[in-house]
Amino acid sequence: MLRLVAALVVTALSAACGSEAPPLALDPREPGPGFEIRMHRDAEVGDVYRIVERWSLERVVEISRSGVIVETVTLHRSAELAADVLVVAVTPDGKELERRFTVRRFSYDWNGIPGAPIPEGSHIRVIGARDGRGVIQWDGEEELPPDAVAALRSVVSTVVRPGTDDEVFGTASRQAIGDRWAIDAARASGDLSSVPGLAVAPGQVRGEGVLIGATQMAGIDCLVVDTTLHADLREMPGPVAGAVVEAATLDVSISGHYPVERGLPQLATERQTRVEARGSVPALEAEGADATPGTFVMRATTTASRRVIPR
Repeated sequence: MLRLVAALVVTALSAACGSEAPPLALDPREPGPGFEIRMHRDAEVGDVYRIVERWSLERVVEISRSGVIVETVTLHRSAELAADVLVVAVTPDGKELERRFTVRRFSYDWNGIPGAPIPEGSHIRVIGARDGRGVIQWDGEEELPPDAVAALRSVVSTVVRPGTDDEVFGTASRQAIGDRWAIDAARASGDLSSVPGLAVAPGQVRGEGVLIGATQMAGIDCLVVDTTLHADLREMPGPVAGAVVEAATLDVSISGHYPVERGLPQLATERQTRVEARGSVPALEAEGADATPGTFVMRATTTASRRVIPR
């Protein structure tokens, strides 16, 4: 997931259990060994489940010249997918490689302009790849428009890479409610730096996890875990042509509901990614234009939620 977060930065529901939900039969508040925090589970061919995925991006770039804001560029995108999923193929290390989606609902909005929905009952085939450039196919007579493909990629991951969230955010040390642990900053730094265009300042990654509570979702015992990550970025792509990023920060927060039974998938996650950057833009070349270089400030927030209903 961290690699996916970083890739979304480059391309730029909490489905919480209700307060009335019954407690876990095995309560980590009671004296005992506690729980390992594990977020990944191996997929198997033939796995079926239902998903609801929601995603949105809000980005604002302010460009200034001679100390005056002369241009503000705003970007808004959102997408939602509800579908039944069949796992068709997996990698040797248990990652979903090929999936078949039967669409129940799909909609998206690009800067206030809604896209044409994919009809209910349509089938989408997704084949992942290590570089994230996996294949998305659908059974319609015409090709999907580029905006629809981009919207699908925002809610359907095509990234298949080694490693799992456990290596960054999880811990083998047993935890009770309220316990905190440090994320693996070195692993997180390596994951972020592996994304083309990103470079992390040495030693400038930190974060923690906390076991918030225990409850049930869909009748399944689950742990509620929050994790955070902060990174100072040394390099990232500029938000406009010719822009040079001089300083940038990345903040990620993830809230998840993870079944105690290791074979079950994550039931619900909510992820927010915030990027702030500043830097310079080149001088205008038009005749009579301000010949001094300008500056920019960018603020971008990506929110994504995922609900899984086992079948």
